[in-house]
Amino acid sequence: MRDRPAESAGPGKTGTGWAGFAGPAGGLAFPRLLLLFLLLFLLPFLACRSVDGPPVPAPPEPASQGRMGAGSAFSGQVARNDLESLLALGARRPGSSSAARAAAWLEDELVELGAEVESWGPAGPGSEAERGPVGAVVGILPGESSDSVLLLARYDTLPGERDGGGPRNAAAAAAPALVLELGRVLAASPRPYSVWLVFVAGDGMVETPSGASSDGSQGLAGSEAVADELEARGMLETARLAIFFGPLSGPSSTMQRDLHSHRFSREVLWQSAESLGATAIFPERVAYDSPQFGHRALLDRGLRQTVGLTGAETPTGVPSADFLAQVGRVTLEATARIEDRLQRIDAFSREPAIKPEPMEGPSLWPVPDPPAPEDSRAPLSPTPLSPTPLSPAPLSPAPLWPGGS
Repeated sequence: MRDRPAESAGPGKTGTGWAGFAGPAGGLAFPRLLLLFLLLFLLPFLACRSVDGPPVPAPPEPASQGRMGAGSAFSGQVARNDLESLLALGARRPGSSSAARAAAWLEDELVELGAEVESWGPAGPGSEAERGPVGAVVGILPGESSDSVLLLARYDTLPGERDGGGPRNAAAAAAPALVLELGRVLAASPRPYSVWLVFVAGDGMVETPSGASSDGSQGLAGSEAVADELEARGMLETARLAIFFGPLSGPSSTMQRDLHSHRFSREVLWQSAESLGATAIFPERVAYDSPQFGHRALLDRGLRQTVGLTGAETPTGVPSADFLAQVGRVTLEATARIEDRLQRIDAFSREPAIKPEPMEGPSLWPVPDPPAPEDSRAPLSPTPLSPTPLSPAPLSPAPLWPGGS
């Protein structure tokens, strides 16, 4: 016969009411419940503490990379790979099939990084004129402002650089490879100004006779054509900065301090090199020089914000990845500094003229009261008394004593 279940105690009764807290052995389970409650309550606090001491804070989230830190994203190895790709295409004489292959390769790379691609001037071996094809392959990265920053380099070769895969050809290929990697970094973040990546062709079509003096424009047919296009588009007035890269000697070299370059922008490059520890490439004490390459065409056309960067030493080998990385990071750092300064100037120029505010408190000078209406018998406000001249009154002798005369 099954045991009858115990009846629950009614209100005010305690007899069998404790039976629900009894364990299997008949003991009270209330202490166990209290212990379980304390463990559940204290468990989150105990989990946040390490064995050795205070709570361990969660690791901070990685901060987003700003424009000033964009130089760390520049890959010298990627730039070196692009250099080798250009060398593999051949001598790249203007108008040759190897130069046409280089132009097509650059266009594909620019499309891949998201740039709008244009072709200036005739291109390809089918346009063999007397001077040959001149112009440029251009990649445009839009920015917040239509004003532009220009990064330029030749992708073909001058007569003295056509040594196959030798050091002179490698020095010439380093410049467009550097500009292409700069474009990849700049395309990854919003820009205050649009960036134009200009790869020039045709500078080697007109040779300067040996022994003749050069004024900086001879033998620069491609750069002259680029200057013509910039002038036709009105970009000589809206370009805020132009950096033209000449041959970069390798495996490491020092940069020439061009005497004709825009002074402020040139010195920002050297200051950026000092802050990044790249003074071996941008030495502080270096004599000024006057290299002759495409930047002179822009300077002669009036684009004063132009800086020319080229290696100072005779090429002895292929530029190293570390050398390209340092030049690229210095360029990005300097470009960001110049852009920040230009933005502050633009913001100041957009501010309205400051108008003088009315002075508070009583005026230092008396202000006349407004005239009273014709039908009014009293002025609108009390009129201050104006001093009137007093006429002298005749003096009468005072009595010497009361009642006296």
